[in-house]
Amino acid sequence: MAEAPSFLNRQAEAADTQLARFILALRSRGITHPALLNAVESTPRSAFLPEMRPGLLYEGIALPLPCGEEAAEPFTLLKMLALLDVRPGTRVLEIGTGSGWLTALMARLGAEGRSVERARTLHISAKAALERLSLTSFTLIHGDGLAEETLGAEARTLDRLILTGAVESIAPSLIARLAPRGIALAPVVAGQAVRLTLFRKAETGEITAQDCGEMRIPPLREGALRRL
Repeated sequence: MAEAPSFLNRQAEAADTQLARFILALRSRGITHPALLNAVESTPRSAFLPEMRPGLLYEGIALPLPCGEEAAEPFTLLKMLALLDVRPGTRVLEIGTGSGWLTALMARLGAEGRSVERARTLHISAKAALERLSLTSFTLIHGDGLAEETLGAEARTLDRLILTGAVESIAPSLIARLAPRGIALAPVVAGQAVRLTLFRKAETGEITAQDCGEMRIPPLREGALRRL
C-alpha cells in the first residue's frame, strides 16, 4: 500500500497547484509574455512569504507582512511588472521592497539596480530570500525611499522607476532620474481612488502620463523604521 503523503508534501502540492492556476489566470488577463511567465514559475512566492499558507499566496488579496506592512495582491504586482517592461540590463530603482518577490521577478528578467525598504525587518528578510535564490543583481537598501539623501547620486540615471505603494504625487526629483525613454510607474491617489499611472520620458525630456486604471494597493509610507 502506498504511503500517505506527508503534511509537507501536501503543502508543496498545494503551492504547485496554486501557482499553475495563477499562471493560467495571468494569461486570461492578457499577461502572456513568455519571459515574464517563466520568471513567475521559477520564482516561488513562498520563498518570500514562508509563513503564509500556500493556498493564499496567489489569491487576489493583500497579505500581511511584519512591521504593519502589506504585500499587494499578486495580480496587481504582475500588472505593474508587465507595464514596466524590464529586460536584461534594464536599470531599475524600486521604492518599497516589501517581501522582495517583485524585486526577485525583475532580477529574474535580467534587470539590475536598487530596491529601498523602510522597514529593517523586511529589508533583512527580502535580502536573505534573494540570496538563497542566487538573485544578486539588485542592491537592497534600508531607508526612506522617498528621501533624496537615501537614494544618493549613484542612482541618478535610471531606465525604470517603480513605487510599490500609493502616493499623493510622484516627486519631480524622482522623475528627473529617468534616462530618455525611461518609464516610471506609481500608484497615485486621486480623490477617493488610487490610479496606476505610467510616466514616460521622451528624448526631449518631455514627460507624459498615462492612466492605467484604478487599483487597490497599500500606501507607501515615509520615514525609515530603525527598530522594526
